[in-house]
Amino acid sequence: MRTFLLSCVVLLLLAAGWWVLRSAGQASGSATGGIAAEAPARPDEAGAAERPGDPRPRTAAGAAAETEATRTSLGGPGDDLGFAAPSEEPDAIRVRVLAPDGETPVVGAEVIAIDGAEADQRKAMLALRRGQTVPEILRRLGVRYRTGADGTVRVRAFPSGAVFAALDRKGIRLVIEEEPGPEVELVLQPRTRVEAQVFGPDGRPVAEVPVGLVVGVGGWEQTLMTRTTEGRDGIARFEDFLPVLSLDPLPTVRAELGLDLPLSEPVRESFAPAEPPAEPVLLLLPETGSVVVEVRDLEGDPVPDGTEVFLGIAPEEEDGAGPPLPPWMRTPSNPSVAETRHGEARFPFVGLGLRLRAGARPAFWPRPLIVDATGPEAPGQTVRIRLEPDTSRPILVFRALDEEDRPLAETKLTIIHHLEDGPRSAQDWTEATTGADGRFLYPLPESPASADARRFLEIGIRPSIGPGWVAQTRVDLALSYPPGPVEMGEVRLLPLPFLAGGIVLGPDDRPVEGATVRPAWKEVYGPEPAQFYWDEDWRLTVQTGPDGTFVVRGRPDDRGRELALAVSAAGLIGTTVPVVPGSDGVLVRLAAGCGLSGRLLSDPEVELPQLDLRLSRELEEGQTSYSTSHADEDGRFSFEGLEPGRYRFEIVPNRDEDPVFVADDVLLAPGENQDPRLDPVDLRGRLRSIHLLVEDPEEEPVPSGSITGIGEDSRLWLQFRNGEAVLFTGRPSLDVRIQASGFQAVELHGLARDRTVRLRPAALVHFVLAEPIPLPPSMWLAVNLVSVDGRDRWLGPGQHRFNRRGEARLPAPGNGRYRVVIELSRQNGESSYTTHQLPAESVRPGEIEILDAGVEQTFPIEVDRAAIEEVMKRWSG
Repeated sequence: MRTFLLSCVVLLLLAAGWWVLRSAGQASGSATGGIAAEAPARPDEAGAAERPGDPRPRTAAGAAAETEATRTSLGGPGDDLGFAAPSEEPDAIRVRVLAPDGETPVVGAEVIAIDGAEADQRKAMLALRRGQTVPEILRRLGVRYRTGADGTVRVRAFPSGAVFAALDRKGIRLVIEEEPGPEVELVLQPRTRVEAQVFGPDGRPVAEVPVGLVVGVGGWEQTLMTRTTEGRDGIARFEDFLPVLSLDPLPTVRAELGLDLPLSEPVRESFAPAEPPAEPVLLLLPETGSVVVEVRDLEGDPVPDGTEVFLGIAPEEEDGAGPPLPPWMRTPSNPSVAETRHGEARFPFVGLGLRLRAGARPAFWPRPLIVDATGPEAPGQTVRIRLEPDTSRPILVFRALDEEDRPLAETKLTIIHHLEDGPRSAQDWTEATTGADGRFLYPLPESPASADARRFLEIGIRPSIGPGWVAQTRVDLALSYPPGPVEMGEVRLLPLPFLAGGIVLGPDDRPVEGATVRPAWKEVYGPEPAQFYWDEDWRLTVQTGPDGTFVVRGRPDDRGRELALAVSAAGLIGTTVPVVPGSDGVLVRLAAGCGLSGRLLSDPEVELPQLDLRLSRELEEGQTSYSTSHADEDGRFSFEGLEPGRYRFEIVPNRDEDPVFVADDVLLAPGENQDPRLDPVDLRGRLRSIHLLVEDPEEEPVPSGSITGIGEDSRLWLQFRNGEAVLFTGRPSLDVRIQASGFQAVELHGLARDRTVRLRPAALVHFVLAEPIPLPPSMWLAVNLVSVDGRDRWLGPGQHRFNRRGEARLPAPGNGRYRVVIELSRQNGESSYTTHQLPAESVRPGEIEILDAGVEQTFPIEVDRAAIEEVMKRWSG
């Protein structure tokens, strides 16, 4: 039964790894000479496309490297890493791998021995959600061996029995057998082959039609491969398309050949995967039309060849306007993608009567061009769609220069649009690429603002490796511009001042690639002695390259400050190294860190990755160091880069709430560590989850806010994003308070199940200084509120500054009593500032009471000037 489950799971997982198996299929095709070229890639497959949010550069060369890496990881020639030596134990099991003829030994075949206790369906399915392929999952569960010259290998026996899998060197044919005795014979199955032939509505064969091979189990299915029909016969051929199992779960599995046309009604024909048909499977192309998408630049000229264009089904209007989607398109599919030639992208085989959405992101335009249009209505009809910039809104035209007034040609820029309007602030991020003359366009976003608002752009150049900026500039903008192109002139991007450069070495004196290096400044906060604090400006954070070197840059007004470099790397102990600004050749050595791993067991409904796992250690100076980690979906967790010592391990359900599990005196030594108390930690029956959906009056998700506990639950505190929150508890119910900027707080008592909570808008609380306090231009005062009910909780995002008239406004958090907090801040640069909280006795009144959060209230505030002067004196040295 155990083997049967594993076999079924392997078939399920096979489809999840279809892109890797497709690469493996190409590898086998190069040997057999029978596999056609791939169909045009979709956006999530295209090696040359950069995917939003994906930090890895996606280039054609990178895609080729990934394909080669895939082949090697599947057991390609020369890959002998990660294999165990043949077992010398007396009870070792002799495994022989034979070719499909049942007689010829297979030399160099990969044998995976899986402990029977580990071969369970849950782990394999969780691995599926992480996107692992079948061979990867088998290797993760078992021990790998290579067969010798006689096709055999001796493997270690497991007390609870074993399951064996054998893969040939292409990694695409496998057989699974349960251990029958001291010797196991695994016979690889014959290669599989199937053909499909496509005919048009007129009964003639059609070439250049993508055909997909689909495998399904139950109600679940996934395309494994795509081939394109070739020649006059319209045939697509598939070889080595499915690992065949020696057991017999195949009646539960189905295989289908179908037309892989995202914009047309699907056509599929089923066959038995164990016995592929000898004759081609006939597929009839439905009646379709075609679409041509024209892409034009600002002057109306065709965009350069190779510009990617997508065409998909337009989302159905919520109010029911527009034609309904056909039954086979109730949910939007992946769009079809093509590249322009002479300014046009062509899409054949488009279904009839569809509402389409076309889009492109040409290099000259920093935002996607998107248009909805009606597709072809009759067979053979061609519909033309035109994409061009919208000139009904302002389009700012700049010319980027370097510090020597040379045009920055073909340079990718990061542009951040800032709008500051009283208590409201907003940012809009985009990227633009300059032309050969350094010109670039920026379509101004729609941002309604008051007459007192401030609008500006930050423009920067990122390094070739890692985050941060190497050059930047700032451009102040007017609040309004006329529609169409607006010439803004030249902008000079100046290099950020050099702070320090050097190299990071590991414990083996080898360069450390990918280490994070950021500046740290010695600062004074409150009564604490001066110490180094990381600079939170992401523009100044850099990563080391393959040779371990780095260059850290700062801001012009950072000169004269006491500098250190905060360096960290995965698996190594981070350090902070004081340096003299301007130093080059700084050598940073990172020591080997300690690691800790374990596993959590929970009920299925508990989302383990949401739990905070903490290690804490008391330091000599009376402080406590914390390290946080999270479990993956199958409950496994790990810590790395820790210093040796004794730690306290805690599982905290809602950030600050009382832990549900504690283990003291967890001893860590250099290297990987395990504690029997942590492998596993059984939380079954001790923890459950409650989901909250927080909406505004329009039933839209509230962007962000916080949830705090009340009474016995006062330690509970967590933030939510996009209106969604998950609470964990071991008690029957919780008492919580939900707060979000701009809305009245809501209290929920006896919360025991999933809820949708709708917040009401809050009125503004108006603070007025008794007399305006003059400050230097680089300093300001701000106000915030802290709840005095239970534990102190900061309310509202960021600071609420006093204007020149001594007035500040912030949304009322809710009814109740609050402590008034006044902060003095100093600007250190364009994106960094230092804040000092004034003593409570220097603010009068120290507390206020909000009786009705739906009505605006005004409170006069007095601030002791002596407290402000004391802080300014400390800052001045």
